[in-house]
Amino acid sequence: MAVAAFGLCAALELFQLTGIPARLAGAVPAVALVLGTGFSPLDFAAYAVGAASGLALHPLLWRRPGENRGATLSRR
Repeated sequence: MAVAAFGLCAALELFQLTGIPARLAGAVPAVALVLGTGFSPLDFAAYAVGAASGLALHPLLWRRPGENRGATLSRR
C-alpha cells in the first residue's frame, strides 16, 4: 500500500511537468488543490518519508480483532 501511495504521488508530481495541471487550475481553481500546479523535486523526498512513516506505523495502528500485543498479565 505504501508503494502504491508513493507511486501515485510521484505520478502526480511528474504530471505537473507537463503544465496541464496549471492550465486546468487556471480554468477551475479547485483543480490546483488536487493536482498541484508546480513541480518540485523536494516533494519526492516528502512523499518517500510519508510513505515510509505510514508503512512503519501501519502494524502499530491496525491490529486484528482479538490480537493482544501488550504484556500478558497472569491471573492467579
